[in-house]
Amino acid sequence: MYRAHGLALPAMAVAVPLAAALLRRVSPAAIMLLGLAFLAVADAAGGFADSAATVGLLRVGHGLGAGLLAPATLAAAWRTVPAARVVWAAALAVGLMMAQALALLPIDEATSWRVTLQPYPMVTGVALALGAIYFVLCLRTGDPADARADWSLPWLPTLASSAAIALLAIGTTFSWMSAYVLPAAGLSLVLLLVLASFERVVGHAGRSAALVMIIVGMVVLPTAAQVTNVELRGLGGPGLSGLWLSFAVASAMAVVAAAVGARVAVERTHALVWAGLLLVVGGLVTVRLMVPVADGLPLIALFGLLSVGTALSVVASLRRAGPMSAVSAVSLCFSAVLIGYMLSVGIQFVWLRGVVPGPEMADALVGAVHEWALVAGFLVLAVIVYGAFLARQETVRAGAPAVAGPAAEAPDTPVPPPASVPEDTPPAHRSPSVRQELAMALLVPSQPTTTDKGDKGGADKNSTDRNGADKDGTDKDGTDKDGATDPAAPRQSEEKAGQATPPAGPDTPASPRLLHRHLPHDRPPGDETAPTASDHDRADDSAAGEPNGGISAAEPQAVTGDVIAAGDAGTQGKGEDVTREKTSGSPESPRKPQVEAPGAATGERAAPNGTPVAHGKGRSSDSGDQRG
Repeated sequence: MYRAHGLALPAMAVAVPLAAALLRRVSPAAIMLLGLAFLAVADAAGGFADSAATVGLLRVGHGLGAGLLAPATLAAAWRTVPAARVVWAAALAVGLMMAQALALLPIDEATSWRVTLQPYPMVTGVALALGAIYFVLCLRTGDPADARADWSLPWLPTLASSAAIALLAIGTTFSWMSAYVLPAAGLSLVLLLVLASFERVVGHAGRSAALVMIIVGMVVLPTAAQVTNVELRGLGGPGLSGLWLSFAVASAMAVVAAAVGARVAVERTHALVWAGLLLVVGGLVTVRLMVPVADGLPLIALFGLLSVGTALSVVASLRRAGPMSAVSAVSLCFSAVLIGYMLSVGIQFVWLRGVVPGPEMADALVGAVHEWALVAGFLVLAVIVYGAFLARQETVRAGAPAVAGPAAEAPDTPVPPPASVPEDTPPAHRSPSVRQELAMALLVPSQPTTTDKGDKGGADKNSTDRNGADKDGTDKDGTDKDGATDPAAPRQSEEKAGQATPPAGPDTPASPRLLHRHLPHDRPPGDETAPTASDHDRADDSAAGEPNGGISAAEPQAVTGDVIAAGDAGTQGKGEDVTREKTSGSPESPRKPQVEAPGAATGERAAPNGTPVAHGKGRSSDSGDQRG
């Protein structure tokens, strides 16, 4: 008879993964109604049980009903407001803490042993009626289109492990020695931890929830059950009547803790999970320090730590998991309850061996509870460390290597901040940041450049100054103002789209990787020839085959042997050049005279009739075209 009564929990552990598999095809409301029907039928038939086989069958019905309800209620809560998950987490914490007390309550005034088969028939009937109403409402409203979109995790590994652990737990009732029970429970725990480590089984974000469910299932229910048994009146405790106040206060604390955990930022839920598990460890320490007590009030601290820690860790872990990951974690939870019972019962076997009934047996039971609390505390800490290790490994695998190289190095020369651009400016007219310009300049190969020494700030306006020199540093006779070129900067060639691009010069567009000058958005008053950003955009649109990608074809600004000196920050956005100074002392040799045609600053060159022609169409292949 004792073995038949104990079949409910193994049946429940197997039913949870079966319910998870059904949730792929069936709505949670239907599974809830089915589970309540199992419970109602088992309760109704409990009054007619007359043999151990019948008792075992009815207890299996109780276990199947409860196993279907646990994941179905969680899935239903997931489809409603987030507050429903808070209620579910608090109910789980309270249920694990008070399960033994609620099972013993009907026995106080029992007149028949059959009352254990139908402990709360009225509650079962009300729950069945509410479940039927919920099922009808779901049929009328229908499920959301994506209600079962992510229910794709495999359920067979969890079902197989739960069935193996259930059979092992049943086998321990056949006069197994403690030398076999404890190793079997240890191997079962290792199996659950291995399953919780695979993302394929518990989901990408379900690992934390799986570890939490394993801990609370293995520790909270067996510990609370043993403390409740020790605090019964026959063993010197206050009895069930003296424990209800402690249970009520601890239940209220669990609800508050779950509500607080639901309001914490998601980024901090990892810390909240481990904090809740440490509170559970604190409750286990309180067991060794406090149990047994003659009054039930001090037990508020013990049950409060267990319930608050459970509610916090459960609700925090569920916030990072999906619905299927949460259901898989619940499957591991009730298998862990079986493991916890096997471990605690195995320790009791060791303490009760050779002990005769009497005061010595009571002391042995208390000693077994204390030892179990010690073992459970170390197991919780070990699982916390294991979870932190898995999280660290996942972070290392997901992390990107640090960026190294010239692009990651900051320039030694101070650079003025970029000019502010109005928010309503089109993206095509926005200038790149100074940091982006420097990074591009350090990465591209050197291009021939000249030193603008006579420029007074109007190089991009393509006009002549008072002494007849062009604004870009060329005189009327077509020579550079300093009359020299840089021999240390050889011409570079590159290929883009399978065609060679001629060297950049006054008449040819710059390479797409070269820096472009900032063009003003509006033409200055009185100067109708000054290029603007709009002219530059129209030139880019007309050049269909141009590989520049819209980059301005102003005078190239490579910085291989040069140092970029900081210019006035106010000149940016006004079309003025950044002064470049030579750092090498190499002599400069004369170069071929070059004349910049009108429109060169905008990527265009002038046709014989003065009409600007977009670069890429009809341009000379000789970048050193002499026009002087």
